[in-house]
Amino acid sequence: MRTGWADDATAPLVVENHLAAWREKYRVPAVLTSPDFLILWRNRAAADLLAGDDPRGQVGEPLVWSQRGHSGQLRVLAEDLADEPRLWVYDPPGRPRLLVRIERVGGFRDDRAFGLLFYGGKAPVAPVWADLGRIFGLTPAEAAVVRGLVSGRGAEQLAADQGIGLETVRTHIRRAYHKLGVSSREQLYAAVSPLCIL
Repeated sequence: MRTGWADDATAPLVVENHLAAWREKYRVPAVLTSPDFLILWRNRAAADLLAGDDPRGQVGEPLVWSQRGHSGQLRVLAEDLADEPRLWVYDPPGRPRLLVRIERVGGFRDDRAFGLLFYGGKAPVAPVWADLGRIFGLTPAEAAVVRGLVSGRGAEQLAADQGIGLETVRTHIRRAYHKLGVSSREQLYAAVSPLCIL
């Protein structure tokens, strides 16, 4: 029984258009997996990435992470995935951080395949944000604080980065939470992370 496809040329026709769009649009490691994260297809950049020790995997094998809990985190994220892509940060200790974009791939085995795009590693991740000010009515300072919070910075670090007082940052956070209708960093992340374009 065949469990995967080794390269672009042998990918099934039902996903060929999706994969062709990825080849044109993305120059980053890209992988197509089954729901249990068995690698069905990968581009050359992904082959290079996955030849290392973390993450790793060949076509026909499962995608393997060095820490067990990370596979479960990605699986939970995939199970809750709607039509919009989601982002997941893989930040193992002592290794470069990876930002993983996961999306559902239609037209394949009951729409249950997933596409994964990997950003980061040794290269810096440079996300592009939608206009949070226009979408949520945030001031430029509030939008900068929101982007910083979502990227993992704390209030003290944001104050130092922006050269403003800690109380000013806290005021921006309170106002941004109110405008977005959220009450926690998790809710904030859920509200704005789909607006991060990679």
